Amino acid sequence: MKHDLISSFREINLFLFDLEGVLINEFTRDRIETLIVELNLFIDQIGKYGVKVGIVTASDENGYIKVLSQIEGLNILARSLNKIESVDEFIKDSEISYDSIFYIGDDVLDIPLLQKVKFKAAPVSAKRNVKRVVDLTFDVFDISKLFEELRCYFKNSYENYNQK
Repeated sequence: MKHDLISSFREINLFLFDLEGVLINEFTRDRIETLIVELNLFIDQIGKYGVKVGIVTASDENGYIKVLSQIEGLNILARSLNKIESVDEFIKDSEISYDSIFYIGDDVLDIPLLQKVKFKAAPVSAKRNVKRVVDLTFDVFDISKLFEELRCYFKNSYENYNQK
């Protein structure tokens, strides 16, 4: 199953990340500069394939969105507790469907969106309920490793399997 899912990463048109618990966690909280560098690199490399990158969050209690919104090409979906509504609004005028969205979330509030997307992931630190609905888990303690792993999966899938 994991191999089949990873081989179909070439179908992804939008990578979405939960903010609190995934991108910002106890290991990255004091390394926001590293996160910015890694997000820029990821957006640059994935963007060459026409793929978008975004953050979905229900809150921004620590003000990270203000800093991250300055990253060119990063879409911030931070409107409400209903993350599906935020994504629906973002994709309504695009050619993106839930079958081409990757989402990584860690909390019970992420479960409805995780159940709706084709590519669902959670950090190894996620709650058990969340891990039950995802196909992949990632180490988010080293944010550089997370982005590198996703880049490799995507590029290998895109280059080694029939392109769309």
